[in-house]
Amino acid sequence: MKSTTIQPHICHLVLGLPLGGTEALVTYMLRNPPEGYRSSAVCLDEIGILGESALADGRTVTLIPRGHRFDWRVARKIAQYCKAHKVDILHCHHYTPWCYGALARLWNPNPRVVFTEHGRLYPDEPSFKRRLFNKAILPLTDVITAVSPFVADALASVEQIPPHRISVIFNGVDEARFVNLPDKRELRNTLGLDHETLYFILCSRLDPIKWIEGLLAAFRSVIDAFAGCRLLLIGEGEARGRIEADIERLHLGGAVLLAGYRRNVPEWLAASDIFVLSSHSEGTSVSLVESMAAGLPSVVTNAGGNAYVVEDGVTGIVVPVRDVDALAAAMLSLARDPDLRRRYAENAHRRFRNLFAMSRMLNSYAAVYEKLMN
Repeated sequence: MKSTTIQPHICHLVLGLPLGGTEALVTYMLRNPPEGYRSSAVCLDEIGILGESALADGRTVTLIPRGHRFDWRVARKIAQYCKAHKVDILHCHHYTPWCYGALARLWNPNPRVVFTEHGRLYPDEPSFKRRLFNKAILPLTDVITAVSPFVADALASVEQIPPHRISVIFNGVDEARFVNLPDKRELRNTLGLDHETLYFILCSRLDPIKWIEGLLAAFRSVIDAFAGCRLLLIGEGEARGRIEADIERLHLGGAVLLAGYRRNVPEWLAASDIFVLSSHSEGTSVSLVESMAAGLPSVVTNAGGNAYVVEDGVTGIVVPVRDVDALAAAMLSLARDPDLRRRYAENAHRRFRNLFAMSRMLNSYAAVYEKLMN
Protein backbone atom coordinates (compact mmCIF):
# COMPACT_ATOMS: atom_id res chain seq x y z
CA MET A 1 0.00 0.00 0.00
CA LYS A 2 1.40 3.36 -1.02
CA SER A 3 1.86 5.81 1.88
CA THR A 4 1.13 9.51 1.57
CA THR A 5 2.97 12.31 3.30
CA ILE A 6 0.92 15.17 4.72
CA GLN A 7 2.47 18.51 3.92
CA PRO A 8 3.32 20.72 6.91
CA HIS A 9 0.59 23.30 7.50
CA ILE A 10 1.28 27.03 8.01
CA CYS A 11 -1.66 29.04 9.36
CA HIS A 12 -1.46 32.84 9.17
CA LEU A 13 -3.30 34.40 12.12
CA VAL A 14 -4.38 38.00 11.37
CA LEU A 15 -6.91 40.60 12.44
CA GLY A 16 -8.31 40.51 8.92
CA LEU A 17 -7.51 40.72 5.24
CA PRO A 18 -9.09 43.99 4.10
CA LEU A 19 -7.33 46.40 1.75
CA GLY A 20 -3.87 47.31 3.01
CA GLY A 21 -0.18 46.77 2.43
CA THR A 22 0.41 44.29 5.25
CA GLU A 23 -2.79 42.46 4.39
CA ALA A 24 -1.75 42.18 0.74
CA LEU A 25 1.59 40.80 1.86
CA VAL A 26 -0.01 38.16 4.10
CA THR A 27 -2.43 37.25 1.30
CA TYR A 28 0.53 36.72 -1.01
CA MET A 29 2.15 34.43 1.58
CA LEU A 30 -1.15 32.57 1.91
CA ARG A 31 -1.29 32.04 -1.85
CA ASN A 32 2.40 31.15 -2.16
CA PRO A 33 3.52 28.88 0.69
CA PRO A 34 7.04 27.43 0.56
CA GLU A 35 7.45 24.36 -1.59
CA GLY A 36 6.20 21.31 0.25
CA TYR A 37 3.94 23.28 2.61
CA ARG A 38 0.23 24.07 2.65
CA SER A 39 -1.30 27.23 4.10
CA SER A 40 -4.46 28.75 5.52
CA ALA A 41 -5.50 31.95 7.28
CA VAL A 42 -7.57 32.68 10.38
CA CYS A 43 -9.02 36.18 10.83
CA LEU A 44 -10.14 37.65 14.16
CA ASP A 45 -12.05 40.79 13.08
CA GLU A 46 -13.09 40.35 9.45
CA ILE A 47 -12.22 38.28 6.42
CA GLY A 48 -12.01 41.40 4.23
CA ILE A 49 -11.94 41.88 0.48
CA LEU A 50 -8.52 40.26 0.05
CA GLY A 51 -9.60 37.30 2.15
CA GLU A 52 -12.80 36.95 0.14
CA SER A 53 -10.75 36.96 -3.05
CA ALA A 54 -8.50 34.24 -1.66
CA LEU A 55 -11.56 32.23 -0.64
CA ALA A 56 -12.97 32.54 -4.15
CA ASP A 57 -9.71 31.12 -5.47
CA GLY A 58 -9.99 28.06 -3.27
CA ARG A 59 -7.76 29.17 -0.36
CA THR A 60 -8.78 28.34 3.21
CA VAL A 61 -9.71 31.48 5.15
CA THR A 62 -11.65 31.16 8.43
CA LEU A 63 -13.18 33.78 10.72
CA ILE A 64 -12.92 33.26 14.49
CA PRO A 65 -14.51 36.51 15.72
CA ARG A 66 -13.33 38.23 18.88
CA GLY A 67 -15.15 40.81 20.97
CA HIS A 68 -14.02 44.27 22.02
CA ARG A 69 -12.45 42.91 25.19
CA PHE A 70 -9.91 40.13 25.57
CA ASP A 71 -11.66 36.79 25.19
CA TRP A 72 -9.95 33.59 26.35
CA ARG A 73 -12.47 31.58 24.35
CA VAL A 74 -10.88 32.90 21.14
CA ALA A 75 -7.51 31.42 22.12
CA ARG A 76 -9.20 28.09 22.82
CA LYS A 77 -10.99 28.17 19.46
CA ILE A 78 -7.68 28.86 17.69
CA ALA A 79 -6.21 25.86 19.49
CA GLN A 80 -9.16 23.73 18.34
CA TYR A 81 -8.73 24.96 14.76
CA CYS A 82 -5.02 24.07 14.85
CA LYS A 83 -5.81 20.59 16.13
CA ALA A 84 -8.60 19.94 13.64
CA HIS A 85 -6.57 21.20 10.66
CA LYS A 86 -3.23 19.77 11.84
CA VAL A 87 -1.48 23.15 11.92
CA ASP A 88 2.28 22.85 12.37
CA ILE A 89 3.23 26.54 12.35
CA LEU A 90 0.99 29.37 13.56
CA HIS A 91 2.35 32.58 12.04
CA CYS A 92 0.85 35.52 13.94
CA HIS A 93 0.91 38.91 12.21
CA HIS A 94 0.72 41.95 14.54
CA TYR A 95 0.57 42.09 18.32
CA THR A 96 -3.04 41.07 19.09
CA PRO A 97 -2.98 37.91 16.95
CA TRP A 98 0.31 37.01 18.66
CA CYS A 99 -1.35 37.26 22.09
CA TYR A 100 -4.16 34.91 21.08
CA GLY A 101 -1.89 32.61 19.08
CA ALA A 102 0.63 32.16 21.89
CA LEU A 103 -2.12 31.52 24.45
CA ALA A 104 -3.66 28.90 22.14
CA ARG A 105 -0.69 26.68 23.00
CA LEU A 106 -2.07 26.32 26.52
CA TRP A 107 -4.76 24.09 24.98
CA ASN A 108 -2.73 22.76 22.05
CA PRO A 109 1.06 22.88 22.49
CA ASN A 110 1.85 21.28 19.13
CA PRO A 111 1.98 24.25 16.69
CA ARG A 112 5.14 26.31 16.63
CA VAL A 113 4.38 30.03 17.03
CA VAL A 114 5.97 32.75 14.89
CA PHE A 115 5.21 36.39 15.69
CA THR A 116 5.86 39.06 13.05
CA GLU A 117 5.40 42.72 14.02
CA HIS A 118 4.61 44.81 10.95
CA GLY A 119 4.32 48.26 12.54
CA ARG A 120 3.72 50.23 15.69
CA LEU A 121 0.89 52.37 17.04
CA TYR A 122 1.24 56.14 17.25
CA PRO A 123 2.10 57.29 19.84
CA ASP A 124 3.99 54.15 20.87
CA GLU A 125 3.79 54.21 24.64
CA PRO A 126 4.93 51.48 27.06
CA SER A 127 2.43 49.63 29.25
CA PHE A 128 3.39 47.85 32.45
CA LYS A 129 0.54 45.35 32.05
CA ARG A 130 1.54 44.56 28.48
CA ARG A 131 5.15 44.03 29.51
CA LEU A 132 4.06 41.54 32.15
CA PHE A 133 1.83 39.79 29.62
CA ASN A 134 4.66 39.70 27.06
CA LYS A 135 6.92 38.06 29.62
CA ALA A 136 4.28 35.41 30.23
CA ILE A 137 3.77 34.48 26.56
CA LEU A 138 7.39 34.64 25.43
CA PRO A 139 7.99 31.00 26.50
CA LEU A 140 5.04 30.06 24.26
CA THR A 141 6.66 31.76 21.25
CA ASP A 142 9.32 30.17 19.07
CA VAL A 143 10.36 32.96 16.69
CA ILE A 144 9.89 36.74 16.69
CA THR A 145 10.55 38.85 13.59
CA ALA A 146 10.18 42.53 12.77
CA VAL A 147 9.86 44.13 9.34
CA SER A 148 12.43 46.87 10.00
CA PRO A 149 15.18 47.78 12.47
CA PHE A 150 12.88 50.51 13.83
CA VAL A 151 10.15 47.98 14.64
CA ALA A 152 12.71 45.63 16.20
CA ASP A 153 13.98 48.46 18.42
CA ALA A 154 10.39 49.28 19.46
CA LEU A 155 9.71 45.66 20.41
CA ALA A 156 12.80 45.73 22.60
CA SER A 157 12.36 49.17 24.18
CA VAL A 158 8.56 49.44 24.43
CA GLU A 159 7.55 45.80 24.83
CA GLN A 160 10.76 44.71 26.60
CA ILE A 161 11.25 41.68 24.39
CA PRO A 162 14.90 40.60 24.63
CA PRO A 163 16.71 41.91 21.52
CA HIS A 164 18.41 38.56 20.91
CA ARG A 165 14.95 37.03 20.38
CA ILE A 166 14.16 39.41 17.49
CA SER A 167 15.33 39.09 13.89
CA VAL A 168 14.57 41.48 11.01
CA ILE A 169 12.95 40.28 7.79
CA PHE A 170 12.13 43.13 5.44
CA ASN A 171 8.82 43.19 3.60
CA GLY A 172 9.08 42.20 -0.05
CA VAL A 173 7.23 42.99 -3.24
CA ASP A 174 6.70 40.75 -6.27
CA GLU A 175 8.75 42.36 -9.02
CA ALA A 176 6.95 40.34 -11.68
CA ARG A 177 3.96 42.68 -11.29
CA PHE A 178 6.12 45.58 -12.45
CA VAL A 179 7.76 44.13 -15.55
CA ASN A 180 6.41 44.22 -19.08
CA LEU A 181 4.07 47.10 -18.29
CA PRO A 182 3.07 49.46 -21.10
CA ASP A 183 5.05 52.69 -21.34
CA LYS A 184 3.94 55.74 -19.38
CA ARG A 185 2.12 57.38 -22.31
CA GLU A 186 0.04 54.29 -22.98
CA LEU A 187 -0.71 53.83 -19.28
CA ARG A 188 -1.88 57.42 -18.97
CA ASN A 189 -4.15 56.96 -21.96
CA THR A 190 -5.65 53.86 -20.35
CA LEU A 191 -6.06 55.47 -16.91
CA GLY A 192 -7.37 58.78 -18.22
CA LEU A 193 -4.41 60.82 -17.00
CA ASP A 194 -3.03 63.92 -18.71
CA HIS A 195 0.31 63.62 -20.52
CA GLU A 196 1.61 67.08 -19.56
CA THR A 197 0.80 66.86 -15.84
CA LEU A 198 3.23 65.81 -13.11
CA TYR A 199 1.56 63.31 -10.78
CA PHE A 200 2.31 62.72 -7.12
CA ILE A 201 0.86 59.44 -5.88
CA LEU A 202 0.09 57.75 -2.57
CA CYS A 203 -1.18 54.15 -2.57
CA SER A 204 -2.37 53.44 0.93
CA ARG A 205 -5.18 52.54 3.25
CA LEU A 206 -6.96 55.81 4.06
CA ASP A 207 -6.13 55.74 7.75
CA PRO A 208 -5.47 58.59 10.22
CA ILE A 209 -1.95 57.25 10.81
CA LYS A 210 -1.09 58.17 7.21
CA TRP A 211 -1.60 61.91 8.06
CA ILE A 212 -3.18 62.62 4.70
CA GLU A 213 -4.58 65.90 6.04
CA GLY A 214 -0.97 67.09 6.33
CA LEU A 215 -0.18 65.85 2.84
CA LEU A 216 -3.14 67.79 1.45
CA ALA A 217 -2.03 70.96 3.25
CA ALA A 218 1.47 70.54 1.82
CA PHE A 219 0.08 69.87 -1.66
CA ARG A 220 -1.93 73.10 -1.46
CA SER A 221 1.39 74.97 -1.13
CA VAL A 222 2.96 72.91 -3.92
CA ILE A 223 0.21 73.55 -6.42
CA ASP A 224 0.22 77.26 -5.63
CA ALA A 225 3.88 77.36 -6.72
CA PHE A 226 3.79 74.68 -9.43
CA ALA A 227 0.40 74.57 -11.09
CA GLY A 228 1.13 71.70 -13.46
CA CYS A 229 0.81 68.88 -10.93
CA ARG A 230 -1.88 66.66 -9.46
CA LEU A 231 -2.15 64.22 -6.51
CA LEU A 232 -3.47 60.68 -6.86
CA LEU A 233 -4.78 58.90 -3.74
CA ILE A 234 -5.24 55.17 -4.37
CA GLY A 235 -7.02 53.24 -1.63
CA GLU A 236 -9.98 53.18 0.73
CA GLY A 237 -10.42 53.45 4.48
CA GLU A 238 -12.06 55.08 7.45
CA ALA A 239 -10.49 58.50 6.86
CA ARG A 240 -12.09 58.99 3.43
CA GLY A 241 -14.84 61.32 4.70
CA ARG A 242 -12.36 63.60 6.44
CA ILE A 243 -10.10 63.60 3.38
CA GLU A 244 -13.01 64.62 1.15
CA ALA A 245 -13.81 67.46 3.56
CA ASP A 246 -10.17 68.62 3.57
CA ILE A 247 -10.06 68.57 -0.24
CA GLU A 248 -13.11 70.81 -0.35
CA ARG A 249 -11.81 73.12 2.39
CA LEU A 250 -8.47 73.56 0.64
CA HIS A 251 -10.12 74.05 -2.78
CA LEU A 252 -8.29 71.06 -4.25
CA GLY A 253 -11.25 69.47 -5.98
CA GLY A 254 -9.72 69.60 -9.43
CA ALA A 255 -6.21 68.76 -8.31
CA VAL A 256 -6.70 65.61 -6.18
CA LEU A 257 -8.11 62.35 -7.50
CA LEU A 258 -9.53 59.99 -4.87
CA ALA A 259 -9.39 56.90 -7.04
CA GLY A 260 -10.49 54.38 -4.40
CA TYR A 261 -9.39 50.75 -4.29
CA ARG A 262 -7.60 49.59 -7.43
CA ARG A 263 -6.32 46.14 -8.27
CA ASN A 264 -3.87 47.53 -10.86
CA VAL A 265 -1.64 49.48 -8.45
CA PRO A 266 1.53 48.79 -10.52
CA GLU A 267 -0.04 50.56 -13.50
CA TRP A 268 -0.98 53.61 -11.42
CA LEU A 269 2.52 53.80 -9.96
CA ALA A 270 4.23 53.39 -13.32
CA ALA A 271 2.02 56.13 -14.78
CA SER A 272 3.02 58.57 -12.01
CA ASP A 273 6.13 60.63 -11.29
CA ILE A 274 6.73 60.94 -7.53
CA PHE A 275 5.61 58.78 -4.62
CA VAL A 276 4.81 60.57 -1.37
CA LEU A 277 4.21 59.08 2.09
CA SER A 278 3.26 61.31 5.03
CA SER A 279 2.73 58.75 7.82
CA HIS A 280 3.06 59.22 11.57
CA SER A 281 4.34 55.66 11.92
CA GLU A 282 5.40 52.82 9.61
CA GLY A 283 7.07 49.44 9.73
CA THR A 284 8.32 48.73 6.25
CA SER A 285 5.69 50.30 4.02
CA VAL A 286 4.69 47.86 1.28
CA SER A 287 3.39 50.68 -0.92
CA LEU A 288 6.71 52.50 -0.57
CA VAL A 289 8.59 49.38 -1.62
CA GLU A 290 6.15 48.99 -4.53
CA SER A 291 6.96 52.53 -5.65
CA MET A 292 10.65 51.59 -5.73
CA ALA A 293 9.83 48.50 -7.79
CA ALA A 294 8.03 50.84 -10.20
CA GLY A 295 11.13 53.06 -10.33
CA LEU A 296 9.73 56.15 -8.62
CA PRO A 297 11.58 58.72 -6.52
CA SER A 298 9.88 59.45 -3.22
CA VAL A 299 9.25 61.99 -0.49
CA VAL A 300 8.63 60.34 2.88
CA THR A 301 8.37 61.32 6.52
CA ASN A 302 10.98 60.10 8.98
CA ALA A 303 8.54 57.62 10.52
CA GLY A 304 9.34 54.06 11.46
CA GLY A 305 11.22 52.22 8.73
CA ASN A 306 10.81 54.92 6.07
CA ALA A 307 14.27 56.40 6.60
CA TYR A 308 15.83 52.98 6.13
CA VAL A 309 13.87 52.09 3.01
CA VAL A 310 14.55 55.49 1.44
CA GLU A 311 18.14 56.70 1.34
CA ASP A 312 17.84 60.44 1.86
CA GLY A 313 19.44 62.27 -1.04
CA VAL A 314 19.96 59.02 -2.95
CA THR A 315 16.57 57.44 -3.69
CA GLY A 316 14.34 60.22 -2.36
CA ILE A 317 13.92 62.85 0.32
CA VAL A 318 13.17 62.20 4.00
CA VAL A 319 11.44 64.99 5.96
CA PRO A 320 10.43 65.36 9.63
CA VAL A 321 7.10 63.92 10.76
CA ARG A 322 4.13 66.34 10.87
CA ASP A 323 6.03 69.17 9.15
CA VAL A 324 3.83 70.57 6.39
CA ASP A 325 6.40 73.13 5.21
CA ALA A 326 9.22 70.58 4.95
CA LEU A 327 6.96 68.14 3.13
CA ALA A 328 5.85 70.83 0.67
CA ALA A 329 9.43 72.01 0.06
CA ALA A 330 10.64 68.47 -0.70
CA MET A 331 7.73 67.76 -3.04
CA LEU A 332 8.33 71.05 -4.84
CA SER A 333 12.06 70.45 -5.24
CA LEU A 334 11.44 67.12 -7.00
CA ALA A 335 8.61 68.53 -9.07
CA ARG A 336 10.93 71.22 -10.45
CA ASP A 337 13.94 68.99 -11.17
CA PRO A 338 13.41 66.18 -13.72
CA ASP A 339 17.10 65.20 -13.68
CA LEU A 340 16.99 64.70 -9.91
CA ARG A 341 13.81 62.62 -10.25
CA ARG A 342 15.47 60.44 -12.88
CA ARG A 343 18.57 59.84 -10.76
CA TYR A 344 16.60 59.05 -7.62
CA ALA A 345 14.32 56.72 -9.61
CA GLU A 346 17.24 54.67 -10.94
CA ASN A 347 18.75 54.40 -7.47
CA ALA A 348 15.39 53.43 -5.94
CA HIS A 349 14.86 50.56 -8.36
CA ARG A 350 18.40 49.30 -7.76
CA ARG A 351 17.89 49.41 -3.98
CA PHE A 352 14.59 47.56 -4.33
CA ARG A 353 16.19 44.70 -6.22
CA ASN A 354 19.03 44.42 -3.71
CA LEU A 355 16.95 44.49 -0.52
CA PHE A 356 13.19 44.23 -1.01
CA ALA A 357 12.45 41.67 -3.71
CA MET A 358 9.69 39.25 -2.71
CA SER A 359 11.92 36.24 -3.26
CA ARG A 360 14.31 37.44 -0.53
CA MET A 361 11.47 37.80 1.99
CA LEU A 362 9.87 34.45 1.15
CA ASN A 363 13.21 32.65 1.36
CA SER A 364 13.83 34.19 4.78
CA TYR A 365 10.48 33.01 6.16
CA ALA A 366 10.93 29.60 4.50
CA ALA A 367 14.22 29.26 6.39
CA VAL A 368 12.41 30.07 9.64
CA TYR A 369 9.72 27.48 8.95
CA GLU A 370 12.26 24.85 7.95
CA LYS A 371 14.27 25.34 11.12
CA LEU A 372 11.13 24.98 13.23
CA MET A 373 10.04 21.84 11.43
CA ASN A 374 13.44 20.28 11.88
